Amino acid sequence: MIPRSILLVLVSVLALKTVYSEIYRLPDNIKPIRYHLTFEPQLNLTETSSYVPYYGSVTMELTILKNTRNITFNKKQIEIDESSIKVFNQVGKELKVIATSSNAVEEMYTVQMEDELIKNETYTLEINNFHNNLSHNGAGFFRAYYRLHNEETGEGDSRLVAATQLHPAKARIAFPCFDEPAIKAKFIVSLIRTEGFNSVSNEALESTKDLGDGRFKDTFKETPLMSAYTLAFAVSDYECKSLAKFRILAKSSAIKNNETDFALDTSIKTLKALEEYTGVNFVIDKMDQFAVPDEYFRYHAMENWGLGTYRKINLLRSKIHDSAKDYQITTEIISQMFGHQWFGNLVTPAWWDYMWMSVSFGTYFQYHTADVVQPTWKLKEQFVIDVVQQAFRSEEEDGAHPLNSKIKYLGQYPPSHMMFEKGNAPVNLALKYGAAYPSDLYNAMQEAVDKANVNHLLNNMSVNEIMKTWDSTKGFPIVTVTRDYETGSVTITTAFSIYNHFKGYYRVNYDRENWERIIDFITTDKFKSIHLLNRAQLLEDVFYFAYKNELSWDIPLKLGEYIKQERDYIALAAFHSALKNYLLNDEHLYQYRKAKDTFVFKNYTLINTVDSDATEFDLRKAYVKSVLGNVMAHLGTSSRESDTHLDKLTRSRFIDYFYKYLSR
Repeated sequence: MIPRSILLVLVSVLALKTVYSEIYRLPDNIKPIRYHLTFEPQLNLTETSSYVPYYGSVTMELTILKNTRNITFNKKQIEIDESSIKVFNQVGKELKVIATSSNAVEEMYTVQMEDELIKNETYTLEINNFHNNLSHNGAGFFRAYYRLHNEETGEGDSRLVAATQLHPAKARIAFPCFDEPAIKAKFIVSLIRTEGFNSVSNEALESTKDLGDGRFKDTFKETPLMSAYTLAFAVSDYECKSLAKFRILAKSSAIKNNETDFALDTSIKTLKALEEYTGVNFVIDKMDQFAVPDEYFRYHAMENWGLGTYRKINLLRSKIHDSAKDYQITTEIISQMFGHQWFGNLVTPAWWDYMWMSVSFGTYFQYHTADVVQPTWKLKEQFVIDVVQQAFRSEEEDGAHPLNSKIKYLGQYPPSHMMFEKGNAPVNLALKYGAAYPSDLYNAMQEAVDKANVNHLLNNMSVNEIMKTWDSTKGFPIVTVTRDYETGSVTITTAFSIYNHFKGYYRVNYDRENWERIIDFITTDKFKSIHLLNRAQLLEDVFYFAYKNELSWDIPLKLGEYIKQERDYIALAAFHSALKNYLLNDEHLYQYRKAKDTFVFKNYTLINTVDSDATEFDLRKAYVKSVLGNVMAHLGTSSRESDTHLDKLTRSRFIDYFYKYLSR
């Protein structure tokens, strides 16, 4: 378990730092304190137009950090009525605006003042009229549609939903703002809606005003200090299911069919587990989760503070239609989104280059907290299969990157495999309400090391020295272990693979005799003496090194024989991944031809019975049938009342192999 002292270092907000970037940055002369925002989307319960406009206004309270005559903020696609712009000093006197300019390339808008704005004084910028269309691509303030269920026909009228996705660098599409993650402020949001709709935002509803003509203005409580991209709001005719301070908003049929119950129960347990783990209470009084129609939302979910948005398929669960894996996905995604309420929202990476710090925390808690909520599912062990081992493969398939990967253009997101998977190795820290850099993470880790007086465990190197190598180097380490069997000495060499272990982020290769000794032991009934996670990693590593031509193929195939007696999902899942990625993938058929001439026919009894002109499929079938036959005999091909969650997952992984390789 990661020590809480490392996870939560409660300090004052960090001063903004200048970081080199190849893209455009806002000037560092102004800081927003508070936004007052009003939005009015032109929604209709029955009409679904291709263009749905919305109108808005914003008042920004600003602190001047350096004397300036320009107020520059982010804006993209939004149309601003420049005649509606007003600026006031701290005693309420209106100041003269002499010009405005918009730069589409830099995505910035500048208000030029006649008089200089003075350092340390506060000013108010009003933009009383801006407008845009609800986007159709799931970015900014966007529109989505769903079918209102009709019990008689199974169909229904199309209904319109308006929601937000402001990450990354998409707040500027929704409203004029300072759209950089380190620039935090408080937000007061008002949404004007027509009768039949309801609205929701990050904070709880504070008041509703009847504007007449069937229009209502909902105003929400002020948010904590936060980045613009974590702001969220939505307008819909959804219904909600609530329990304590938790609500799920979805179409009426999902509420009626109790498809929200599992997520509600999971949410309560997850938030409690995170509060207990971090020792820091959730800072917002409520937690809403909003089900966005799948085809209109490009992300699995978004961790907006107090208002999570999810693809419907990841949030709503049906006992009739959904599998064990579906329920696990919902559990994991809720855990990840809630983890971000602390790590990403309460503490935020200072720039998009460092988003791995936030995303990796979320991925870590996706498994750690879900393991607390569902302790029999072995989710911390599944983390090794789903995240650590996948990180190795992703760097090879999708390209190797250092963690601190420079983004090249506005709105770009660092490679997902780097953040979700590779970044989990050094996860550890938070700075309350602040904006963090990797150095802040490493300094907090160093404080914990120093406090425990265990620097000798780091060979008297600093955490920063060690991690600088890690976060700036492509690929992952490969540790090669070579034994001298006469003297007993062991030589260990380490190198970074640029092609792309269980607790550590590295692969281990051994000399052939050592692999043979491992095989001799693991294929006996004493195989459980090797820790489950080590068994899983051995499978992943041995097939990988054969695939990379660094081991003869007879080594992984012989080691895989032990699977005949394996029953644990974690090791079986690792074997499944090894088969899929390194042995049974049609793109790798040339590997079979290589194996056919060496190990398969000469040493493998069952395959010796196959005709010498056997196809690659014959070889696959013989090997898989021999190794997995016992596993499938134990599990069966259909569900049983006695099934555990892990039994269901194992069967779902191997059922395709059963019908393709075992039943013929």
